[in-house]
Parts: sequence; C-alpha cells; structure tokens
Amino acid sequence: MGRRKISDLVPFVDPDTVEEGLVKQLLAAFVINLVALLQGASVSSSSIVLHSLQENLDCHNSTTGSPLLLFDFYLDLGFEFSISEEDGSWVASTWVLAHLIFAPIAGFLTDKIGRKKALMIDTGFFFVGFTILTTASSLPLIILARLLLGCPIVSQVYLCEVVSPARRGLAAAMYSVLHSTGFCLMLLLGAVVHWRVAMAVPAFLALPTMAALYFLRESPSWLQRRGRQEEAEEAAAFYKLQLTEVLQEAPSTKELEVKKGGVMEKLKTVLRSLSLQGSQFWHNFAFLAILFVLIGWCGFSILSFYAVEIFQLSGAPISASHASWITSVTKVVCAVSSFYFLHRFSRKSVLLTTAALICLSFLTVGIYSLLTNHGVISVELAASLNFIPMAMVIVAYIGYGLGFGVIPSLLAAESMPVNIRSTVVGIFMALEMSSTFLLSKLKPMLIEQLGIEGLFLMFSGILVLVILLTHTFLKSPIPVKTSLQDLIKPPSNLPQV
Repeated sequence: MGRRKISDLVPFVDPDTVEEGLVKQLLAAFVINLVALLQGASVSSSSIVLHSLQENLDCHNSTTGSPLLLFDFYLDLGFEFSISEEDGSWVASTWVLAHLIFAPIAGFLTDKIGRKKALMIDTGFFFVGFTILTTASSLPLIILARLLLGCPIVSQVYLCEVVSPARRGLAAAMYSVLHSTGFCLMLLLGAVVHWRVAMAVPAFLALPTMAALYFLRESPSWLQRRGRQEEAEEAAAFYKLQLTEVLQEAPSTKELEVKKGGVMEKLKTVLRSLSLQGSQFWHNFAFLAILFVLIGWCGFSILSFYAVEIFQLSGAPISASHASWITSVTKVVCAVSSFYFLHRFSRKSVLLTTAALICLSFLTVGIYSLLTNHGVISVELAASLNFIPMAMVIVAYIGYGLGFGVIPSLLAAESMPVNIRSTVVGIFMALEMSSTFLLSKLKPMLIEQLGIEGLFLMFSGILVLVILLTHTFLKSPIPVKTSLQDLIKPPSNLPQV
C-alpha cells in the first residue's frame, strides 16, 4: 500500500481561496447530519420507554395516559403493559447490541454500495424502528424496535469526504449539535406528552430526511476508488471540491476487477490491505481501538439509556423527568459552541480538556452520593445540596458537547486510508459497542454492588485512563489544517511512516 497520508486521499480546498464552496459543503453536511438527529433521539428513547413502563416506577406518563394527551382507546387493544427491571436492561442494551453486530457490516456495506445509499438505508431503519416503537403492544416488539434503531451507524466517513479538511471541524460540530438536539427533543417530549406520541415525532422526521439525502451526490473519494472517474469529478464539482493529483489517478485494472467481485473477494482485499499497512497505521489503530473501548465504558451510555432513573437515584431539585431534559439542553448549547472549539483548537487539546471536565463532574457526583448515602452529610444539608448531581451532569454534558463525543470518530475517519476507511471505523464502533453493551447489561448488578456513588467513581477512573492515553500517544497540538494521519505519535522504537 505504501506510505499514505490522509491529505493524499481526500479532496482539499483551502477556504481562504475557494470561499464559494463553504455554503455548499456546510449545507450538504447539514443534510447528512439530519440522520444524527434521529440517532440522538434513538439513544434517549429507552429512558422515556423505561420510565413509562417499568413496574417499580409510579409516574404520570404511563401507558394509560399523560398530562396533555390521553390514549384510553389503547386499553381495549391490549396496549397497557409493564416491564420488569431485567426486561428494562434488555430494552436499553439491545440498541447497543444492534450497534455491536451491525458496525462491522455497516462499514463493509458502506465501502461496497457507497456512502449515500448506506445512509439512506440507515434513515429507513430509523423510520421503521420508531414506527414500531410508537405502536408496540408487547415487550418483544419494543426490543425489535430498539434493535432496528441500533442498526444504523451514522459515521463521520461520508461527512469527511464531502467537506474539505479545513472545514471538518465545523461539520463535526454540526453533527454534535443535531445529535444533541435529537437526544434532548426526545427527553422533552417524554416529559410533556404521552410516550407513544414522543416516539412518533422522529418517525415522521425520517421521511423528509430521506428525501433530502436523495438530492445529494455520492462521495467523490468513493467514486474514484470504484473507478468511476467522471462521476467523481462531477461529485467534486457539486461539493465545490478539488480532486488531488493522487485522486485523479484511476485505479488499476486489477483493482477494478476486485471491486466487481463478490463479497468474499472484497473481504480478502480488505484483509490484504490491512496486512500491507505500515507500523504507523497499526500504532494509530491500537491507540484508537483502546480509546473507543474506554469511551464505551465511561458512563454516557448509562446517562443516555437511564437518564430519568439516574436522577431518581442521585437526587435533583425538580422531578427526574424534567431534570433529564433540562440537563440535556446543555448538550445542544455546547455543541453549538463546539463550532468554534473544533475549528480553532487542536483535537488533542479539546479531547484532554473535555475529558478532564467530565472526569471532575463524575467524581463530584460520586463523592456527593457517597457522603449522602453513608450519613456523613445530614438530611437537612443534603436537602439544600441536592442540586449538585444535576449541576454536575450539566458540566459533563458541557464536556461531551464541546467535542468529547465527536472527536474520537473524527480522528478515526480522518486517519484511516480511504479504501478501507469504513471497514476500520466499523471495527472501532464494534469495540465501543461491545464495551457499552457489557456496561448496560451489568448496570443492575453494578448499582446493587457499588451503589450510585461507586458507579460514578468508576466512571471518573475510566476518564483518567482516557486522559493518560491521549496525553501519552497523541503528538503535541498542531494546526487543525495539518493532516491527521500524522497526528498520532508512533512508539519511539518504531520508524516514522
């Protein structure tokens, strides 16, 4: 494969010289990131469903009605049911399980059929999943819906290939904004309307999203790798991109024959490509693999899938359902701020700063819960300090929204060779989902054994590992416009590639 830099493999336009491409690229990024809004809604949907259906939760937003909309006609159709805590763990974790199974397949499929088609399929999954969830009359149907919602893998691959490198920070920030908006929207709807109405809203939004995606062009990089040079040039012109000299070299006849082959031939080609990578690639791969595993275990999946329950256990000055959506608004506000931070500062600086902020917030929640649950803090004092968990979750969401949630995927998408990019990113996603699935399934046992205080102290320890890993294996801050293939520092005993 030879020595490859990310700048050799993707279109590049300097925004200082080709300003006319800014609007076109960011508009395309917005359309692509509309799918991120649906994914954000799918993440927090389990918190609303579990809050409404679990037997041990007595709340107004039940299966029989809500404060704003009543659906008593569901009762005659067998729509009233409840689920146990163990069943609830499956409702939460099946989303992760689907991600785990589908991540490698999605990466392979995206490389096979194209970025645009794969993303439209993802949107179709969201439409079907939310529709089933809206009308589900039993636990198996809810689990099926959650599985479908977990299948789509909204990666940064398509996004990175239709936006010039200097603007990827803006595009990634847009992803974070829309993902956070979907996450918050679902929690807000769950607090004020019947949970079935809340599920119907993203199902409706999936339809115009799919229509907007239809009018986009395929990735120029992907078209070039498939030997479709004329289409690649047309797509580059559509996105106001310039193909590099390396991109303009058509693939060899042998490469085209392989791409026209079957699935097994494609798999062999991917494995062969991996075997030919140099030491720098494998160092980058190892760093990112460990980072994704740690992120899957750092606690945001618990905050996402069990938001209402977490506030019930840790305390809040207002009702748990309202606390969950109010705190999630912070993600949206900070995601907007990330437009500036991701574009202005290096990936390493932002990742270290946000990880430290989240670590501090989780540590504070853990210590507060420990002191409260063991009677060190009096009941009267605890009543006056019950804002601390909510405030610290807001701080954690600030860190997540400012870049912590998007930088790992951005690093992975930008640092992998284009011909195997989706496949490798799919592997990273599978590692993260494996870690997240294990955490979600073990959550009832961890709460029982460690308590809410031990859970947050464990999360803060994981974030310390993220900080140490990032500080050790990433180079010193460099300008964002520099190629991210050179961002990760190789071991001292290995040659530079």
